[in-house]
Amino acid sequence: MKVHELFDNFSDDEILDNLVSLLPQYASYRDGYAEALQALRSQEPKFTDMCVYARGYVDPLGFPFHTVHGQDGTTRSDLEDRDGDEESEEEVNYVLCFRPWAEWLGMEIDGGTLGHFGQLDMTCVCLCEMTCHGFTEGEVAQAWTDLQERFDTETTFFEIDADKDIVDLLRRLADKDPKDENDEEE
Repeated sequence: MKVHELFDNFSDDEILDNLVSLLPQYASYRDGYAEALQALRSQEPKFTDMCVYARGYVDPLGFPFHTVHGQDGTTRSDLEDRDGDEESEEEVNYVLCFRPWAEWLGMEIDGGTLGHFGQLDMTCVCLCEMTCHGFTEGEVAQAWTDLQERFDTETTFFEIDADKDIVDLLRRLADKDPKDENDEEE
C-alpha cells in the first residue's frame, strides 16, 4: 500500500481525531495538522523505490512516540567499500522527515509496519513524521536549510553537545555517589 492510499482512505476529521487519541501530546497542534492535510490532498504522488518502516515506543514519562525510516534497497556496501565487514550487506536506513511530501505520498509502506500499526494509525504516524519540522513544505525545507548551514559552520556541533552532556551526566552521578563525597573536584 502506498502512503497516498492511506490518506485517501480517511477523512481529515478521522485522521485528526485519531492522531490526538494516539499521540495526545500533539493535541495543541491540531490546526497545523489540518493545514498540512489540506496541502497533502492537493498533491500528486511522486512514486519512488523508498519503503516506509516505523516502530512505536513509550517514553519514560509514558508518552507514546514513533520512529520512522525509509529503505530503498541500497546496502552499506553500495555506498562505500567495506570489504570484510559483516554488516556491508545491511540495508541503509534513511531519514524521511525532510523528503518532499509528493515523494512521501508515492512511497510504499512496509507490510509488517502496516500490520503492526493498522491503516489509520499508520496514516497518523506518517503525518507526524512529515510535519515534525513544520506544517508546510516551506517550513520543512527551511528547517533542512538551517540544519545544513549549522552543520557546515559547526562541523563538530554533535560532538560538542555530546561531550557536554556526558560531562554533565558524570557530574550528576558523582554527586549521588556517597563514596565520592570526599573526593576533590578536578
